[in-house]
Amino acid sequence: MIRHLTPGEKRTQAAAAAAVARAMARATRTPQEPEPADSWITPARARQIRHQIEETQC
Repeated sequence: MIRHLTPGEKRTQAAAAAAVARAMARATRTPQEPEPADSWITPARARQIRHQIEETQC
């Protein structure tokens, strides 16, 4: 069951939510790491290539 909020509590929660939204908008975002150039190579594909190289070297 949800507890009844007084008008003062509602204002306080709204002010806090607005303050959080303002702070998040002003916060500097961390730069995303650039994708490596060969991100299309999956671990399974790398393993397959490694096995092919090992077979041809023997």
